[in-house]
Amino acid sequence: MRRAIGLLTVVCMLALAASAVAAKPSLKIGNLKLSEGGLKVTLSCKSGTCRGGLRLTEIPASKKSPGIVLAKGPYKVAAGHQKTVTAKLTTQGQALLTSLLKGKGKPVPAKLTATVTGGATQSQTLNFP
Repeated sequence: MRRAIGLLTVVCMLALAASAVAAKPSLKIGNLKLSEGGLKVTLSCKSGTCRGGLRLTEIPASKKSPGIVLAKGPYKVAAGHQKTVTAKLTTQGQALLTSLLKGKGKPVPAKLTATVTGGATQSQTLNFP
């Protein structure tokens, strides 16, 4: 009886490990569009449910200064699906956008980072706005 329970336990553990490896989330960043509500990002999830956070950060001119977070927000995309999610502008992001739209300054280099719970982090650089 003990041997059968031990064998059953090993089989269950192997099955769980195999399903965890097969369901590793894989995310792809698609189209980006700036709107009044924030930055709209199209995300495609290839395998496993993709969830995590989006963060748009200014790339600073100096490596010593930290980048300003311009937009952020959570997301969740089902496996095999595509979804457009919005990263809401922060106060600093809204102020920068307003000043740039008034013709003050040049677009700012920024990096969009999508963290994936249980998967690889994806990033893309762009000019804001």
